[in-house]
Amino acid sequence: MKAYTKLLASLVFISGAYGAPAFANTPELSDRTFRTVNKVQELIATEKYSDAISKLNSALGTCQLAAQDLGLRIAIETHGAISPGPVGEAIHQSTVTTDRAALMRLLREIPSAIGINYDPGNIKAAENHSSRLHLDLLDSRINYCHLKDWKRVGRGWEACGVGDDDLNYPALLSQMRFDGVYLIEYEPLHDTTEGIRRSLNTLRSAGFRLAFE
Repeated sequence: MKAYTKLLASLVFISGAYGAPAFANTPELSDRTFRTVNKVQELIATEKYSDAISKLNSALGTCQLAAQDLGLRIAIETHGAISPGPVGEAIHQSTVTTDRAALMRLLREIPSAIGINYDPGNIKAAENHSSRLHLDLLDSRINYCHLKDWKRVGRGWEACGVGDDDLNYPALLSQMRFDGVYLIEYEPLHDTTEGIRRSLNTLRSAGFRLAFE
């Protein structure tokens, strides 16, 4: 706890200088700041999700043994906790499968045969950012992928199709090594056919060749 408090104090002290003009010209200070921020985030996530990760690892170990006997593969979806907002929007909260530091620990501790159902739209909504989508962390473990996006509505989000908001799928998919099944997970029910069509057109326009099974 003493080291944790010291790191927090360092973070507060350093962040106070963040807006100073000299900061950008001091790479060693910049590097120290980001290392400190990352360490604090890792400590917070480890403490916040520690019990959940321990229980999850135990359960997944049991499930993996059963899946292996049946010739199946497990995929953990990146998914936040969702609660309804006042106008029907979905309010997302970070979980062990969307928080970067918690994911790092989860990937270290679960059986290597267990993969990730990568849903970058869910990460965007849970982490409130469309560029930090943890692909560098998850790429080698992806064994399934959901394609959708979320757009801002009220205090939360509303599900939408590929290309309907700011998630840059063409750039993201071009970086992914996964060569398996991609599912367009279009959730709105009022225009399902049109939503899937828009999603497919976005992917085709970006130069992706689509195969259907």
